[in-house]
Amino acid sequence: MSDGAPPWNHVVGRMAAVGCRTARGELRFREPGGSPDDDATEGTTRFWHAAPHLWRIEDDDGVRYVRGPDGTLVRSGGRAMQRLSRNAVVHLGGPGDPTLLLTGAVERFTDRDDFSVPLGPGRAVVVAGRRAWEYVLAPPPHKRHPLRIAVDDETGTVLRMAVPEAGALVEMTAFEPDIEIPDGTFGRDGPVGTDLAAEIAADDERRRALSEMRVPVPRWWPDGVARQVLDGDPATGAFSATLQVPGWAEIARWPADGEPPPHWLDRWPSAHGHGHVHRWDADGWHWELAVPGPLPDADLARVVASIGD
Repeated sequence: MSDGAPPWNHVVGRMAAVGCRTARGELRFREPGGSPDDDATEGTTRFWHAAPHLWRIEDDDGVRYVRGPDGTLVRSGGRAMQRLSRNAVVHLGGPGDPTLLLTGAVERFTDRDDFSVPLGPGRAVVVAGRRAWEYVLAPPPHKRHPLRIAVDDETGTVLRMAVPEAGALVEMTAFEPDIEIPDGTFGRDGPVGTDLAAEIAADDERRRALSEMRVPVPRWWPDGVARQVLDGDPATGAFSATLQVPGWAEIARWPADGEPPPHWLDRWPSAHGHGHVHRWDADGWHWELAVPGPLPDADLARVVASIGD
């Protein structure tokens, strides 16, 4: 029985609309571990929101994210709150992220390769003391269990998503739309840092320089070659790149009298099943070529000879 529930496609349309001017709420979440031996992640989140883009999000460890008129603040690792640029957009993600319920849910429910097909009509439920409509959505081929989703009748806000068979849940325990939010909610009086913003700016500049850098990679491979630059240091000319060849390969160089950049230590070579690394020095550079298996001497010599700026 549908209890008078609107059709699912109408509900999806209401999710896409801005259903309230402001909101305050709390939610609880549980995310199962990646394997039976991993513990589930559980917690609570509190939030304040003013449409379209102002947010304050707190979790069990304190303030996690603030996006206000003066910019974006985010808690990063063990550091204090960090101030990012005014236009910075941070996607928190994870089951405790309320932005996914208020402003980011509709995309997945219109994707035919995700949860988008209802198994039947909706039914009336109460979540956080509010009237809502619950639907059961068929799992896409790559997922095992259906998703249960409850949508607020008044605002079209997602109030609950659950996969009981997997122990996954995110649920509003309180939700108050169209409230007055105190001044200063979307700001911070306490200390903030800027080193994260500096790191992001430096990384953006490095990526820009890498995109303009003429990278010397092999021009010949037994079956042809294409490449994609992964990382590098424009100041020294060091770089690493993926070679799009059968079985995939990676190539890197750095000054022969130095060491690879420290941030490469966990990335070179990356996990493509490389079983062998060829190494050589030439013209002041140390080179490494990671391949699934050793190249014949003649092929390796031809690859090396084809490298040019």
